[in-house]
Amino acid sequence: MHLLYVTEFEVLPSEPESGTNPLLRLLEHAARWLGRGLDGAISADSLTRDGTATLSVAVDGTPRVAQWSTVATDSARAVLIEVSQNVAQAVQLTTRVTIGDLDGTVSIRVGISRESSQGGALTPIGFTSVFQPGIIGAIARDRELRLETGHQGVSDRYLQLPSASFVDGFAEILDSPKRLPVLLVNTSTQAAWDFAREAARRLIGLVRVVTLANYTRWRLASLRPHIEVPPGGARLVWSDSHVPGPTWSEERILSTSTDELRGAVMRVVAPLSALYRGSDAVWREARRRAQRVEADRLAERVAEAQSAADQSELIAALQNQVNGLIEERNDFERLANEYAVDADSLRDRAERVDTAEADAKYWRDLYFQTQSATQETDVDPWTVIVPLVSGVDPSETFRSIEAATEGRVVFTPAAASSWSKINYPEPEDMHDKLLALANAAVDLYGGDPGNIGRIDDWFKQRHGLNISTADDTIQKNKSLRWFEFDGRSYDQTPHVKVRDAVKPNQVGRIHFAMDSDNKRFVINHVALKLYGI
Repeated sequence: MHLLYVTEFEVLPSEPESGTNPLLRLLEHAARWLGRGLDGAISADSLTRDGTATLSVAVDGTPRVAQWSTVATDSARAVLIEVSQNVAQAVQLTTRVTIGDLDGTVSIRVGISRESSQGGALTPIGFTSVFQPGIIGAIARDRELRLETGHQGVSDRYLQLPSASFVDGFAEILDSPKRLPVLLVNTSTQAAWDFAREAARRLIGLVRVVTLANYTRWRLASLRPHIEVPPGGARLVWSDSHVPGPTWSEERILSTSTDELRGAVMRVVAPLSALYRGSDAVWREARRRAQRVEADRLAERVAEAQSAADQSELIAALQNQVNGLIEERNDFERLANEYAVDADSLRDRAERVDTAEADAKYWRDLYFQTQSATQETDVDPWTVIVPLVSGVDPSETFRSIEAATEGRVVFTPAAASSWSKINYPEPEDMHDKLLALANAAVDLYGGDPGNIGRIDDWFKQRHGLNISTADDTIQKNKSLRWFEFDGRSYDQTPHVKVRDAVKPNQVGRIHFAMDSDNKRFVINHVALKLYGI
């Protein structure tokens, strides 16, 4: 068996006082994940006892088979789910999910392994693509849960550095070897935005994705030249930042699909995750505790049979004891075989355990340093911006952006109305462009914008935004061009081209006026193209 990929998370309620039971939530997610495509649903309750199920067919038409085992004691509960399917001739892929609760600490571990029945130990079996199992994305999107790996916050969204002031602290964090790898993406094109979003969604627990505008890329390169990100490209920064990581040029990102780019990152990171997290410690510990409980019960049974001089009961009890010891021996043999693969790896793993607390500190630092402007601020407004939701009143989102920019951006009532009237298919993309525009406003009116030159080029180079400040159709139509706000008229010809060359219901636009007198952007339209749709 060849272990290809492992992620593992501690799972907590997102709100400690919410009453959410993370173990039950995980079992519900596992049941839904197993039940996709089945006529009869699998219930969370069914996963509290041993079972099997034949799932939807695999690509080659053969059935996918699931089996699960459970253990439970007063201090430990765990379920081990294994889903196997054929992916090629004589090659079987197994996804193994362990959900456990040890002394009140709830966790989930997801691994993928490959096994071949081809004859000959040295027979090549080819490359097997690895994809993040759907259950990981489901729990990451569950707003009732919070995921951590080694106390490092994990989510399905990338981190943004809102301004150059965040870069200095972030550079120091990159120096720490006690962290997950970081994928840095210079989001100067739509393709780069899409790559960052895809990597954040589908490499959860393997890397953290951080996006850089051009000016933050330049600042980081000046501080840490050895991890310079290619213009418009991306770089994977290993936990030891001085070890060269793979890079992707702007040309590569523009010419390659987001799924291929995700696969490229997966191919270099997944094997390391399998090495580092190779042992299923939660399942092993839960079984050990269950075996100890059973051994104690059998010892009592033997003692009672001896006291009663019941020879038949004594023989049965002793035989059960022998069976239990055989089961324990088999477990230890399996564990020994796992560790015998590479003794050096085992010693390295032991060293990592000794420094686990230092590892834990990293993502706590990253979270606070990249999402807090100062140590004195209790809550950084950039960290609590409400996500946009299609067809839903965006007022909370708009107000939170206004607060984060300290008035460098304001929204008109028409902006809220324009968003509420449509069902935009990519609300996250619109949200990201709004944040980039908000950062541009802070940069232009509140920071050091540098040499501006052509304003369209400035937006593109520093903030990765495609901005147009001219449009014949709008400029010739007064009703499209002008709007009233705060007792004066504004020109909304400038606009962000969120998406182009797509279906009409996806041609997103953000129209705004540049109010130099009041040092702010006035946003009047967050929706589709103003005309011609």
